[in-house]
Amino acid sequence: RASNVSSDQISIAWNASSDNVAVTGYRLYKNGSATHFASTASLSFNDTGLVSGQTYQYRVTAVDEAGNESVMSSVLTITTLVVVDPQPANLSWTSPTRNSDDSCLSGIEGYRVSFGSASGIYTQTVDLSLSGGEVLCTQSDFDAVCNEPIMSCSYSTTPLSAGTWYFVVQAQDQSGVYSMYSNEASKIIE
Repeated sequence: RASNVSSDQISIAWNASSDNVAVTGYRLYKNGSATHFASTASLSFNDTGLVSGQTYQYRVTAVDEAGNESVMSSVLTITTLVVVDPQPANLSWTSPTRNSDDSCLSGIEGYRVSFGSASGIYTQTVDLSLSGGEVLCTQSDFDAVCNEPIMSCSYSTTPLSAGTWYFVVQAQDQSGVYSMYSNEASKIIE
């Protein structure tokens, strides 16, 4: 049986063997090899230094005081866990040119991106200055009434852990006032 399976180790255990001559230890075989890779006197073994996402096959034999070795156990097949590196979320949005009351914005100085792992609960906030190079914006259209360019903007977060993340964006105008939250967007990080 297996326990404590991680991305680079597997702990295996077995029941004690009996013999008319005392059992002195056990030999472990891996991946069909005819040569044992480890010996132990205990009823368990921790195999380390394994590869993430790899499948391993184990068999165990018992050895008695006379040096006799039993037949091999049945095969135990186990796959190590896959390590997933944190990934950034790539976000994009269109800049607003109007306030919520439809009046014209007085220019955008930056953005605030807020996010968290639960909908409506934003535990992290990043302020992005247009002059700081953290957010990339290019003109995609023009609002003739407000005499303001409409910008397509993008930003990549720092790496996030696996799961679903929820994001909102706010624009900051020239007077330092932030807009209301944008509509919430979600992204699954695998």
